[in-house]
Amino acid sequence: MPSKRGVENSSPSGKRTKYTKKHTNTLPTASIQNLSTSHFNNAPTNPKTYTLAEFARQSHHSPPHGKPPGSLVGDKEGDDSDALEGNTTLLLQPDTKPITQDQLVNEAKGIYAGLVMVEQKAVEIISARFKAANKLSNDQWQSLIALHRTLLNEHHDFLLATQHPTASPALRQLAKKYVMPARMWRHGIHSFLELLRQQLPASLEHMLAFVYIAYNMMGLLMETVPSFRETWIECLGDLARYRMAVEEVNLRDREIWSNVARTWYDKAADHFPNEGRIQHHLAVLARPNIVQQLFYYSKALISVSPFENTRDSIMLLFNPFLDSKDPASYNKYPLVEVSLVSAFAILFKRGPLQDYQLQIDWFLQGLSDHIMQMAPKWKTQGPEVAASLIAGILDYGKNDSPIWTMYREHMDTVKSLRNSSEPMDQEQLELEVTNTRSLLFKEF
Repeated sequence: MPSKRGVENSSPSGKRTKYTKKHTNTLPTASIQNLSTSHFNNAPTNPKTYTLAEFARQSHHSPPHGKPPGSLVGDKEGDDSDALEGNTTLLLQPDTKPITQDQLVNEAKGIYAGLVMVEQKAVEIISARFKAANKLSNDQWQSLIALHRTLLNEHHDFLLATQHPTASPALRQLAKKYVMPARMWRHGIHSFLELLRQQLPASLEHMLAFVYIAYNMMGLLMETVPSFRETWIECLGDLARYRMAVEEVNLRDREIWSNVARTWYDKAADHFPNEGRIQHHLAVLARPNIVQQLFYYSKALISVSPFENTRDSIMLLFNPFLDSKDPASYNKYPLVEVSLVSAFAILFKRGPLQDYQLQIDWFLQGLSDHIMQMAPKWKTQGPEVAASLIAGILDYGKNDSPIWTMYREHMDTVKSLRNSSEPMDQEQLELEVTNTRSLLFKEF
């Protein structure tokens, strides 16, 4: 199997070449041993004053016996060209040939062939283990970890070969054509992590070891294959979330990994602001903050690309509040927050209107005092509440919602105008906005 070094270096052999210098700036041992006070006794009464540069040149040569220090060996007065040049020699770099396209293609083909073999083996074993009832031994876990580590290394080598600086555009497109980042995550990481999670707590030690292996690989790919940077960022967030989820003893470590995952997801959200999937991940990390969970779940449902699985996840937040109609029973949360989440839980499930109105009344009654108690924190929670209210107006992106339907139609029109090869007609765009507003006022 070709190594990574063969792709990274400019020479096909993969060997690095460097300059070599030979320094002869030390006095010979014999000169040191023969050095005596007589050398200094014979010095002239009016010694010559040397500049720093001359003194430095002098230090590279041992003075001959019987001559005062500072005199140059075998040099005539005023002839110090040899001293200026010194004895340093520079070896030329051996001739190397840049890696050719054929070599890169052959390298990528060889790596891919090995990758497919390892991938098929990993898929077969993981599928069989999901169906098996018996537990795995430590040696079996170690073998599986080694197998998946090999698969990750094969993916890394393939990406290095296809994304080499001298690779042709066609070669660079191979990773996207064969969806290599997605395959790497699915078969190289996620499936194995799910198997490990299924057999917790017996597999805890092995799961932690593999999470660190995968996390380090993603960090390496962030540096060496930046063309898929957005994908690596989301993978790093997922791995940090796995690490957080399995930490049940050390709450400090759990909080640290939660913050790490949140940091990666925030970066992913900056790269993909229209993706509801990222907002869903942030909602999971927002626990136990119920208002922040509502905020992120709402964004996941009304994003340009909604994440429909959120409709199941959001019920984990809503169900406890749907079971009780008395907000005072939730002493661990402020009354205003409980009333807000309860109201939107009823709205999401399309429950009785009178129950919804009751929760809203409680929310409005305590809002002013709640804002005063929150003080600077309201600068963060205020926009979260406002965004949740907007999501409620849009009925959380349900297909039978008239407001959401009109909003989507308007967005589709704007997209088509922006993607059109013809210049955008600003008057037509403003007309679409006016028509949408007129429909809203007419219907509601």
